[in-house]
Amino acid sequence: MKYYSHFIVLIALSFFMSNCDNEKVLMNEWEEIDHTGTSIDTFSLLDGFVEYPSFAIIDSLILIKVPNQGNLKKLRAVFSHNGKDVFVNKVRQISGETENDFSDPTQPVIYTVVSSEGKSKNYAIELFDIPVICLNTDNNTPIQNREEWIPAKIKIVEDYGKLFECDLLVKGRGNGSWTNNNDKRGYSIKFDSKETLLGLPKSKRWALLGQTSDWTKIRSALCYKLSSIAGFDWTPYGYNVEFVLNDSLRGNYFLSEVIRVEKNRINIQEMAPADTIGEALTGGVLFEVSSDYDEQYKFRTDIGDYPFMFQNPDKNLHPKQFEYFKNYINTLEEILYSDERLMSCEYHNYMNIDTFIRWWLVNELTLNMEESWFVKNYYMYKDRGYDKKLTAGPPWDFDWGTFWKKNERTWLCKEKFWYGRLFTSPQFVLRVKDIWKEFKDSYVRNNMDSFYNTIKNYNKFSVTRDHYLFPFKEVGNEDDGMLYEDACQYIKAVFDNHMLWMDEEISKM
Repeated sequence: MKYYSHFIVLIALSFFMSNCDNEKVLMNEWEEIDHTGTSIDTFSLLDGFVEYPSFAIIDSLILIKVPNQGNLKKLRAVFSHNGKDVFVNKVRQISGETENDFSDPTQPVIYTVVSSEGKSKNYAIELFDIPVICLNTDNNTPIQNREEWIPAKIKIVEDYGKLFECDLLVKGRGNGSWTNNNDKRGYSIKFDSKETLLGLPKSKRWALLGQTSDWTKIRSALCYKLSSIAGFDWTPYGYNVEFVLNDSLRGNYFLSEVIRVEKNRINIQEMAPADTIGEALTGGVLFEVSSDYDEQYKFRTDIGDYPFMFQNPDKNLHPKQFEYFKNYINTLEEILYSDERLMSCEYHNYMNIDTFIRWWLVNELTLNMEESWFVKNYYMYKDRGYDKKLTAGPPWDFDWGTFWKKNERTWLCKEKFWYGRLFTSPQFVLRVKDIWKEFKDSYVRNNMDSFYNTIKNYNKFSVTRDHYLFPFKEVGNEDDGMLYEDACQYIKAVFDNHMLWMDEEISKM
């Protein structure tokens, strides 16, 4: 695995340069020419009487799942091998007895097997204290684009005794995150039948997000939790995981539900091509409003010139369906841009206004600059029925441009998209105040401060290694390059200050 070659080389050099300064039995120097008689066959770690077995031995790398936030300073290795001796830092190892410190995720412990002929091989021991996803494409075929599904196998190590293995298909995903980053690209995965992953509701489709723009790797979990607290019918959820792709360690990823029309996600009735008359023509449909504007079926609104794309149906959309929803959106926009119709609250006939307020609150709370510069990743849907209205959400994509200190006392989305018009409606403002109060009460009930500390501690070991493997690059967030604890605290302080400011400003509306 290429990202560990520098580990192994550095530590191997130390074997030759360091001197014996204790009474322990030390290894003799040897030449590393071939690996005959230098294989480790089995390997596990003992913590007291609890044993954590390796779930993979990949060439010179041994992967082991250990408890989250466990004590890794004194673990004993239990191993079998076909060599003569095993050493760590020139100290001979006795299976089941010799202790080593595994607590530094940036410096894997190196076990060296020496043959009777003096040959040697080094094994780096990598520990994971969060779930691990190992994905191998057939014949290790590279994933080169976002269009072609490639057969693969997945193994999920949720706990040291719990495995999930299955065949699936994989392809690339993302826009800028795919084209601008080679190390931690995002991926879409698809199963033949619905599967539950890490306890999340069943689905065929999932995403593995590289979170290249989030130095802390906690933004997705925090923002999804905020969306849930805000009161949407459904918001995506997921978990930070370690990702191993074709035997190469890719660091901390986010396994996420994706925004789709299905029972366990956006639960609306799907349209068929034949649904062209009567109530059948009224839904359901899922839109994405995005400046990417790259779907097959799309239109720009007549007044605001906003880019609406059909996410579902995304194939075989009938011309009558296209025209119906294009007219629906443009009629709503006409109402919003007419002072008289806006003040009469006619927009209530077309919009589930509470969901639009909740979407706005979440993006203001997270200081989402991406939504302030251009509309992107704004999902909306409408279920079937004359009485069903356009519904906003769920919110999506928070890894870049969120929680910047310079925006602590700023509205980022209040004048954007249709909100600049909606906030001129006194009835809309009154409802904003009501929903803000509901949100604050829900925030306290859900103990977000505790959730923040939990996710920060949960990720610490993994993200510390991620920072070592994928050093800081200038990707845009203000906390980039900070120590992990400092970066997390920076995000929390910005959020707390901004929430207080929002409370003051909303009370003045």
